[in-house]
Amino acid sequence: MWVDVVAALAGAEVYWSARLLPEPDRPVVQRRVREYNGQVIVDEWLQMGRGHGSPEAWAAADRIRVSVDAVRSQNPSELAAKTDALRSLTDVYARLADIRAQVPVLALGGLVVGSVFVLAAPPVIGLTANGRNLVLMGFGGASVAFAVSLVFQLSGPFDGAVRVAPTAFERALTRYDQIDSGRPAAAPSSS
Repeated sequence: MWVDVVAALAGAEVYWSARLLPEPDRPVVQRRVREYNGQVIVDEWLQMGRGHGSPEAWAAADRIRVSVDAVRSQNPSELAAKTDALRSLTDVYARLADIRAQVPVLALGGLVVGSVFVLAAPPVIGLTANGRNLVLMGFGGASVAFAVSLVFQLSGPFDGAVRVAPTAFERALTRYDQIDSGRPAAAPSSS
């Protein structure tokens, strides 16, 4: 999930770095970054909910790289911008490669087995079934059940009841407009 935020920030860094590229290349790179972002928001997020990425998003990221690689300049600031853009693209590719990352099945199984042991321990060690102990066991059982179900939900972060939205990529589009206009960035709202 954090990888997506990092990738959206990396896209903004590529867009920012492109400001210093020579004129024929600058708008091409920036347009391709916007296209990639749009591809993630519109298509890939749905695909990730199904457990796989979008070939179109990979192709869009590749088009950014090809555009940045095509920049020819001897100007040191333009070369530095090209290097910065290529470096930032690494995080974009890391997100694309990390789409299928999930909690390992062995860890989930261990969590369930450990939870059973936690819930079975009090009666085994001799706690009596009075009202106070039953309330405590009920609370402990509910807490463990909630934690286990939450881990299972978060093991597939792009679908289910608890899912991640493409908010970071949507905010990146706003950031691109700020970069283009030369306005300073406003702090994101806490909504």
